Amino acid sequence: MTHKLSQWQLSLTVINFIVGNSLLFAPGITALHAKTDGWLAVFLATAVGVACNGAWIFLLSKYNYMSIFEISDLVIGKWLGKIVTVALIFFAVHLCALVVRDASDFMVDVVMPETGPWLYQVGLLALAAYSVHHGATNIGRVNEVLSPLMLVCFIGSGLLVANQMKLQHLQPFFAQGMAPIWHGAFPLFGFPFFTLILFGALFTFLTDKTHVIRAYMSSLLISGLALGVAVVAVLSVSGTYVAQRDMYPSITIMRNITLSTVFERMEPIIASVWIFSIFIKITVAFLVALLGLAHLQGTAGGGRGQTGAKAGAEGGTGTSFARRSGTYTHYILPTAILIWSLSNQLHPNRSNFMEMTIKDWTPYTFSYYLLVMAVLIWGIVSKKNKSSGGTT
Repeated sequence: MTHKLSQWQLSLTVINFIVGNSLLFAPGITALHAKTDGWLAVFLATAVGVACNGAWIFLLSKYNYMSIFEISDLVIGKWLGKIVTVALIFFAVHLCALVVRDASDFMVDVVMPETGPWLYQVGLLALAAYSVHHGATNIGRVNEVLSPLMLVCFIGSGLLVANQMKLQHLQPFFAQGMAPIWHGAFPLFGFPFFTLILFGALFTFLTDKTHVIRAYMSSLLISGLALGVAVVAVLSVSGTYVAQRDMYPSITIMRNITLSTVFERMEPIIASVWIFSIFIKITVAFLVALLGLAHLQGTAGGGRGQTGAKAGAEGGTGTSFARRSGTYTHYILPTAILIWSLSNQLHPNRSNFMEMTIKDWTPYTFSYYLLVMAVLIWGIVSKKNKSSGGTT
């Protein structure tokens, strides 16, 4: 397995991670509270997401982009660091299970209703397991190859529905003030912006760590713009009444497009974008969980575990981190089985899942965000980040 990423590959991975399942659910979730101002709710969520992510990536830069697992050991000690690592592993596994469930529900509801969801779940996890087995480099290359094609599909979808848009569906602006817009944006804080703290385990694999913050923040802005465009398209075509009651409004507006008697039901275009993005999200969460497990193995290995000043002396690079942590190959199968099991047990039905997403997911993810921020800030206050080769 190889763990090297260019800034371009990381940026594409971040974009696809954010777009992921948000592309299909953002229109309905924002319209539920914000009504015609749903698109404003997306941009508000993007602004908050950019601010919060800008804060933690700035702090991470003070550690020379070491892995968040190594930083935890360095700042709060080996045992407390293990607790933080276990918490982040659980978070990654939990997120991965939810996204797998999302994907299988979508395939059963929209694509092949007569097929069991376990077939899609096992298929996605098998592909993700193969990808993580070959390391972060493989994920970066897949993004690099397929993202341009997905961009063409996304733009093509927008052009196909452009003649059906009615801007009066977006009016009036601020009809009920800022409160509904805030409520519409609230679920998007957690899905997807707070979940980006998992990338704290991947920045260490960058081959070029100059201008990382600029590349990362640009990815967030591009992703927020893409979600905003998707919400504007859905609301202006179907209106808020349909958008807030349809489980997959983005798919619905594409389903009604007919170019000729040959080209009908164009929803596979936007579905392909969503499926690829959600696969990237599953793979990233899967990889982070495995890296955390490998780190626990490395620190428990006595002679192999190195943290603190020695880790900083090696520059906090992805290669040295992978060498210190050891391999995670033997964790792939049991972790995949755990994810598959959780994806079927966490929520009994779609209604329960959506209720959790709207009400509870943002506070839940925010707690992990605060945990990571607390570790990073304490390390800087106690000047332990200098041991990593970082700056004050």
